[in-house]
Amino acid sequence: MSGAQNEARIRTKANRDLPSTGRRRLTAGEGFALGLAVIASSAAAQPFGDPAGLPVAWFTGVAGILLALVAAFALFNRGARGRPVARSGRRHEGFDQGLARLAVGFVNPPGERQADALAQALMLACELSGGDRAHLWRFDEEQGLAQCTEQWSRGGIDPVERPSEVTIRDRSPAWLAKLGAGEVIAMPRASADSKYSGLVRALVAERKPRSLLVVPLIVAGRLIGWIGIEAVRRMRRWSDDEAVHLGNLASLLAAVSERDRIAAERTTTELRYREAIEDIREVVFQTDADGHWTFLNSAWERITGFSVADTLGQSALDFMHDVDRRFGWISLRTLIRREVDQFRYQLRFVTRDGRERWLEANVRLRLGPDGQVLGLRGTLMDVTERKAADEEIHKLAFFDALTGLPNRRLLLDRLQQTLASSGRSGQYGAILFIDLDNFKVLNDTHGHHMGDLLLKQVAGRLQGCVRRNDTVARLGGDEFVVMLTQLSAEAEQAAIQVGIVGEKIRAALGLPYDLAGLDHRSTPSIGATLFVDHTLSIEELLKRADVAMYEAKAAGRNALRFAEPAS
Repeated sequence: MSGAQNEARIRTKANRDLPSTGRRRLTAGEGFALGLAVIASSAAAQPFGDPAGLPVAWFTGVAGILLALVAAFALFNRGARGRPVARSGRRHEGFDQGLARLAVGFVNPPGERQADALAQALMLACELSGGDRAHLWRFDEEQGLAQCTEQWSRGGIDPVERPSEVTIRDRSPAWLAKLGAGEVIAMPRASADSKYSGLVRALVAERKPRSLLVVPLIVAGRLIGWIGIEAVRRMRRWSDDEAVHLGNLASLLAAVSERDRIAAERTTTELRYREAIEDIREVVFQTDADGHWTFLNSAWERITGFSVADTLGQSALDFMHDVDRRFGWISLRTLIRREVDQFRYQLRFVTRDGRERWLEANVRLRLGPDGQVLGLRGTLMDVTERKAADEEIHKLAFFDALTGLPNRRLLLDRLQQTLASSGRSGQYGAILFIDLDNFKVLNDTHGHHMGDLLLKQVAGRLQGCVRRNDTVARLGGDEFVVMLTQLSAEAEQAAIQVGIVGEKIRAALGLPYDLAGLDHRSTPSIGATLFVDHTLSIEELLKRADVAMYEAKAAGRNALRFAEPAS
């Protein structure tokens, strides 16, 4: 399949899977979510025989984690002839939305093949940077070995026959140190840049591009690889903003790569598990019928800090977190009573030094020759790092990276729940659409970093104006939405309540801002609409609030306007 055909195939598939995003619908060029399938399975341990003697059977360990990367593309919205119509600001905003959808794809995997996933990831990098070819590299610092694991080229651009592995004999070249420090390397004139000639030779072999951009993949301060982006048809100079946005993409890919690395380490460990139970990474345990430890391997001490000798004879529940202890007790009791044959849950255990570790417990009954219950057996797998990675992906998927507020996706989910609740209770809710007046002037005059400072402060002030059960979300740019819940069941009284909150917001956002020493004033234009039950769709509610906001702007800004009642 040619490069052009491959690109067209990926674009067509991306457009077909593109989700709706509410009031601002995305075009076919604005993005596509990535996919991540997280599959973790752990089989139960085989009987260990007499607890007083040596174990006589092996357990089957953890199957690992399968990660599927898919790339989103298109921060340039192109027409049928490829004519760019998106501005730089919209492109950056579109990338932020695409990055969020990318993370959502990791949470909700579409089951894409890995080759397609990586191709789409590299296509996204090229679309963001204006590059013609992209390649993904994995780097082993201990062996000094760099491996090119995937390449992608635009239609009409020939792929490069580059070596699949490159040994970096000089362990301290300037370019490697710079990537290791997390810095992006941009070479507008790749062939003439003698400072990084070693990097050019390593990445692109003999066919040098006009320009080269290299974005590092960093995990826990360690360089694990990089993305190389080549401009072949014309020289390309990359802005700092583009480098930052590509760095965000690289950070997400690095997090997923780390999970892949952890899975690979588990696989390697599992190949050796038959040597001895003591050599495995997971805790292998047995208990008596009362839930007291009767056997533990040395992994218990490595993970929790408690010695095996001091732990044997104690109740397993004593080592669980207070919040999880009752759930653990109920689960163990249902097993002992033979109400279920096995269970697998994630529980928090407290280590010797007081830290919390998430352990995935895979537990089965241990039966005697006559079928009597002798106790329990199973494994405990430390999934603390995996839980942290999942939480980070969830944060990127459902929260705005700049302000920490819920994003559009989470807002729509909460709004759907609020509509259902309103239908049951008969109480009104409300949406306030907020747009900062003259925000563009601040960005153009003092730079986007000042605009970002203002948006962060606005987010904090909005949260201070509402109750805990209300929602403050950022849709993008200088647009915010406040959703009020559990208002009066009387429309007139509910409107009064919304007016009070709206004026409170208007006053709070109108106070002076200190933006890194710059005294700045800003005002909001606010559009509001009431809702109860599912009288109007979510799309219509947001549209009505948006229209009311523009009426506030037309009235001179710094005002609150209500949408006309639905007919």
